[in-house]
Amino acid sequence: MANRQPVWDISQVEKVQASKTFNTSTNQKPTSSSKLHNLRNGQINVQTYYDIYIFEERLKQNLLQIRKIQRNYRIITFVWALFMGYFLWCFVTYRNSTTIYNPDNGEILGYKRNKIYTVCLLITSSIGLYYLITGKIQRKLNGPARFTQQCNKTLKPFNLQFHGDHKYRLSFYRRIPRRFVEGYILFVTEKKTK
Repeated sequence: MANRQPVWDISQVEKVQASKTFNTSTNQKPTSSSKLHNLRNGQINVQTYYDIYIFEERLKQNLLQIRKIQRNYRIITFVWALFMGYFLWCFVTYRNSTTIYNPDNGEILGYKRNKIYTVCLLITSSIGLYYLITGKIQRKLNGPARFTQQCNKTLKPFNLQFHGDHKYRLSFYRRIPRRFVEGYILFVTEKKTK
């Protein structure tokens, strides 16, 4: 199998000069409309760039939504752990429990646990056990990594790769012509400057 490492990376947007033209006969800096006009007259269709751009933005939005769900589940897990720890501490240390005294000499015979803390401990532990057994927490916490892997698995036949880091970008494999990649980078820079 051929080496399919991404070479043309969208992070090169900053490196591409805005003054680059497809028409070398003039020395003037082309306007935005003339750049798009040159792209339209060439072999490459601007609609393709637009479709890839929209697709990249949708992937970005989906990943951001999955990261938001992941953050919410981390908060829920942290709150659950706090409640579990508090109720366990109250259960073990007999916190807020009733002391049973011997009426004759005043000795402490024992402690009667407060049933509220026992019930709360059972409820909290059963909720945690349910989420651990079903694996729901694990799936939600690993969501962004799984999303990026699934995207890359799906995009591989199209010679694309999605980076789920903080830049949220598509990159192209070497099989994609450099002219197409440069045209797409030019299209993205123009789209972002509008």
